[in-house]
Amino acid sequence: MITPIHAPKLTQTIMDAGEGHDSIDDIQACSVVIHPFAIEIGFEGYGEYGAAEGYGCPVRVELYEGKLRLLVWADINSEDPTHTIELNGAQEVRRE
Repeated sequence: MITPIHAPKLTQTIMDAGEGHDSIDDIQACSVVIHPFAIEIGFEGYGEYGAAEGYGCPVRVELYEGKLRLLVWADINSEDPTHTIELNGAQEVRRE
């Protein structure tokens, strides 16, 4: 089993997609950490309540009790996720 310390980590810089945003100030460093139990997405300068500075991942995708869901910590002072979105409605078999 992969332990969190050995979890694969991808890093990338994303650019602002808004019109007229093409300077060096319009980029954001991000990382994706792939655990056996979740995929976590972090951004430089952002975190969540329990994480040490520089190690936070305020976005998580996980399979929990048979449901794929997205968790977001939009407030660094909140111990629990501020938003939990179940993705079952996005299943392709539900397309009309």
